[in-house]
Amino acid sequence: MNYKAIIIFRVLLYQLKKITSLSVYCRQHLHYLKEHKRLVCLNLLISVSLNEYLVSLGEQAENMFSRPVMEYADRQGVTERLKNKNQLLWVQKMNNIDRVYRNL
Repeated sequence: MNYKAIIIFRVLLYQLKKITSLSVYCRQHLHYLKEHKRLVCLNLLISVSLNEYLVSLGEQAENMFSRPVMEYADRQGVTERLKNKNQLLWVQKMNNIDRVYRNL
């Protein structure tokens, strides 16, 4: 790389650090792109579509994650009825289910 390319690359990496309010999935994928797919990351960053790409990816990941969690919660009896009846118990059970699925 020549000097100008290095400067441009550094500026783009600085812009990457400015991207905030991303979900866990987005941050993990961004880390993967920076480490293993630098060219893809740079192209998305230069075309100013990196943030949109990551947000879209995060929404897809969240949908894929939340569906089985909600199905499992229904099977365990953690429903809106329980939420209305005993919010603390509902929160405890949902946190437990969430922890189990995130560790899979």
